Amino acid sequence: MPVAPVLVAEVAAAAAAMPLAFSPQGSDFGLVAVLGLSADHNLYVAPDGRWMAGYIPAVVRGYPFRIGNGDDGQRLLCIDAAMVSERRTGAGEPFFDDEGRMTAETHAAAEGLSRQSSNMDQTASVCALLQERGLIVPWDVVVQSDAGNRKIEGLFRIDEQALNNLSDEQFVALRKNGGLLLAYSQLLSMHHLATLGQLAQLSLAARSQRQAVRQATMSGDIDLSSLTGRHRG
Repeated sequence: MPVAPVLVAEVAAAAAAMPLAFSPQGSDFGLVAVLGLSADHNLYVAPDGRWMAGYIPAVVRGYPFRIGNGDDGQRLLCIDAAMVSERRTGAGEPFFDDEGRMTAETHAAAEGLSRQSSNMDQTASVCALLQERGLIVPWDVVVQSDAGNRKIEGLFRIDEQALNNLSDEQFVALRKNGGLLLAYSQLLSMHHLATLGQLAQLSLAARSQRQAVRQATMSGDIDLSSLTGRHRG
């Protein structure tokens, strides 16, 4: 998960922990947290599964649940099918009790995602206002990663100069609609890109070390005397 949607309600907390950017969604834009430099690697997740940032985006905390839209526009509570077992194995939690009602765990997930859903609409509205004011521009990102300097494409940022050039009326309108919070949070979060580059280098070093251990073990070229207490004489 190299990017994750971010909501207005969590933008300040997310900006303090990770880089934020705007991502095209059709003709519109959405706000996302940038979590990786490649399509299949979230650098904030350690090899043992620990989350290493000081904040976890709401969409990640809600997994494996997600709000989706039905054909009639109705909001639906969805779940990653890979996380579902149709057999009672004693592991996991049931979605419904014996009378067909949602269990407390499922109900809590639905309530939390319902709040997120309403905030998604607000976030989309704020992003649309920033776009309308011409404040969202391409972000030329170059970071030092495990493969050297790497250009990341497809991200957008706030144009700080254009933000400063807004009229007093436009500036106040942004403040009233939550646009200033989102704009300044995105700008302030940009310094976290350096952290992504550092995490990429650490990830490469860890993979290289694991690979070296595997190769040494397979070839037998490894001295286990320090572990067994036996020393070669």
